This record gives sequence, structure tokens and C-alpha cells, in this order.
Amino acid sequence: MKREIFLGILLVFFVSLVGATDQTCGENQRIFRISAETNAHAENYNLNSYVKQICFDDYFQSTYFGGIGHTCGSNEVLKLSGTTNAHAEIFSRAVYNTNVCYGDLTCIVRDNSGDGMECQNYGSIIVSMSGETNAHLYLSNLSNKILCCESASVSAICDYDRNCEGAEDYINCPSDCPRDFSTTCFIEDLRWENEDGDEISIAREDENVTAVVIGNSACTSLDRLIIEETKGLNDEVFSDINLNFAGNEVRVGFDLDDYDAKIGNRYEFSIEVVSDGGWQHSPDLEIEYCPSGWVDGGIAYDIKICYDYNELEDPEEYCGCNALPENCFWSNEMGGQCVPTFNDTSHLCGIFGNAETCEVGDDIRTITYNVEEINSTGGIIGDANDGFCDIISSCTPPAKTCSEIILCPQSTKLPFFSLVNVFSIVVLIIIGYLAWNYFGKKKRKRGKRKKKQA
Repeated sequence: MKREIFLGILLVFFVSLVGATDQTCGENQRIFRISAETNAHAENYNLNSYVKQICFDDYFQSTYFGGIGHTCGSNEVLKLSGTTNAHAEIFSRAVYNTNVCYGDLTCIVRDNSGDGMECQNYGSIIVSMSGETNAHLYLSNLSNKILCCESASVSAICDYDRNCEGAEDYINCPSDCPRDFSTTCFIEDLRWENEDGDEISIAREDENVTAVVIGNSACTSLDRLIIEETKGLNDEVFSDINLNFAGNEVRVGFDLDDYDAKIGNRYEFSIEVVSDGGWQHSPDLEIEYCPSGWVDGGIAYDIKICYDYNELEDPEEYCGCNALPENCFWSNEMGGQCVPTFNDTSHLCGIFGNAETCEVGDDIRTITYNVEEINSTGGIIGDANDGFCDIISSCTPPAKTCSEIILCPQSTKLPFFSLVNVFSIVVLIIIGYLAWNYFGKKKRKRGKRKKKQA
């Protein structure tokens, strides 16, 4: 078994997808960029990693000539998880810190009703989103949430009259120019799964993992698959062709133990759609050595809950790397600790706890819990009395703060290196030395008497 691996996978697919041409514009008209037409990541307007550009004059009847540009005021559009290769969230959320603002736009997010009319009276559709946070982006109305933006100075191209005319198309006016997806393949999701079928972002170096691509019913085949490093030398380590969808999925399994990558590398799998001209990215999969427990006083303890990581020498590095029944998240609050989390209507909640240390022979321990809403770095947002992250459902009765008695983690007494054994070994060495010295002296005395007799 190879001990140290960072592995990920780059999938390159060529799928038939008939779509709008690339949207391109100058920086003064560019709101932000996305990596593809569907299931896309985003980046800032002033970077150039992605081909697809969200341009003001592709959604409104003229270019924007105002002087505000990308300075943030009341013109918020989205928030991103970073400046590039980023997930998105609606601007009213407080998880991400990279703000996207533009001109004189006023934006809201509405649920996708399926008829393309969500932005009537709210300007123009800009993109659709897979959720309110941690979202992938889609041109047109292909996903769950619709981002609508209205300009104070320029009317939208779409007039919502159910007639596809002028500069209207399925991207800026899906109500008037609906797209027939019964014969057009588009990708709905890219993800990593473990052997249990659970979506993962971290795997152990000896695990079997699966790269999963989910398309709509029109997707039939992929022309090419490549596994490649995405950090470092970009070495290609695997290639395959003519991969067929089974139902609406392509699943490619990999035994991570077969790959000789080095710690520090990162990998992802991505798909390219030829006619779309863009890339769609999976989340990173990080493969690392993951400790199964810790040793204290000659006793080996197994990691059973998130708080157990805090017993390790470097809890931040390993927080959440094991497959546990709860989601673990590192927070720098309260001196830094690994805490379990849950989602409350897309709000991230951290359960901060104080767990008693299990000593040798202990069977149970008490843990005190307190729940707080946290941001993407684990910082406590604070109690805004908004009704979120106020209850821990596992408390009896459910409450914001409670205590629980649980079993101590399974422990195994090490056969050799306990303090008692070390002391016993030292005593045996001393006894052995004294015995050797005693019998050595007797042997020398006998030798002297024999010489005198001779």
C-alpha cells in the first residue's frame, strides 16, 4: 500500500451540445466569468481563466455607460468563494467574502418555476444557481434558483411576450425562446463518491473512489476520459475513450492505491463540451493519510466523533478525514477545535463542545454542546435572532445548549509501551546487569584459585 498520495482526476469529455455562442465583451461590460454553460464555477470579471463571460449588453438593450462599474454599493450581484474556480452564493448570505457588483443593477434570487417568467418585473435573468450557497452556475433557467437583475438606466432585452424576436435567445429570455432539452445533452452534476455511494471531498490513500457524471436523458456517450494532475506537472496518468452513459450517469472507479502521486498535489476531474467551448469542474478530491486514533498513557484510542480529532497533535490537518456518522469542520474559534456541523435551511451550524477526557478504564464521558452559526472559515457569525442554528435536534429535549453522556472511544492497551511496562523493562535490565556482574566476579575468583593451586 502506498502511504502518501494526493490524487484527483481530470475527465475530458466531448459531448454534443447545441448552445449559444460564447459571450464576450470588454472589461467595462463584464459582470463576471463562468467556466461553462452548465454546472459551472465562477471567477472575477478581471481574470481570464474562463471563456464564458457574463456581459451587461447581452442581457440589456445597450451597453452600460455609468461610472460606478464594479465598485460595490447597492449594486450587489453575487458572492463567490474565491476569485476563481469559485462556487457562488446569493448576496444576502454571509459565508463567502468575494463580492461581485456591477453598475446600477439591483438583483434578487427567485425559485425556478419552470416557465422562464421568474424575472418578469425584475429585469433580466442573468444565470441560474444550484442553491443559495455552495452553488454551481448555469446559463438560462437550467437550475433551481434564478438570479434576476434590473438596471436603473437600461431596459432588459427580454420582453416576456412569448415571442422569440430580436436579440432574445434561450440564455437571456428563456420565457420567449425556450430550449428543447429532450434532444440536447447537458451535464447536471459532477461529484466524487466513496464505496458506500456517499459524496466525498477527502479520501484515504488506500480507498476505492468513483468519479460520477450525471447528465440529462439526452446524454448518450463521452468520447474521451483523461486522469491528470491539476497541480504541479500536470502529468497524464490514465486515458480511455468511448464511455457510455448508463441511464443518465457515467461512473468511473479508481483504486487510489494504484497511483503513485505525492502529497501536496491536488486533482479534479473536469469535462469539456466541444460545442460549448468551456470546462466544467468537479470539486477537488484530496487524498491523504488519515490517522485512525491517538495514543495516551500507553492506551490507543479510536476516533469516533469530531471532538476526538482535538486529541491529535495537529487536529486542524486531520479534522473530518475519517468516515464518521457526522460532518466535521475546523473552526478557529475558542482556541481552535474540530466540531460537528449541520445545515439549517442552507445556514451552516457548528456544535461547539467540551468533551471529558477518557482515562484508562473509563467507559463513559460527558460532552456539553452549544450550537452557533458559522461562516466558511468556521468563525462564529453570532446570534442574529433569525431563527437559524438555534436548536440541536439530538439534544433531549432539543435545545441550543445541552449535555450528553456517551461511550468512551474504543481503546486498546498497547502490549509494550505503557509506563508500567517501560518501568518493568528498566528493572529487568538492572537485575540482568547485577546478575551478570555477580556471576562474572565469581567466575573470575574461581579462575584465580585455580591458578594458585597450579
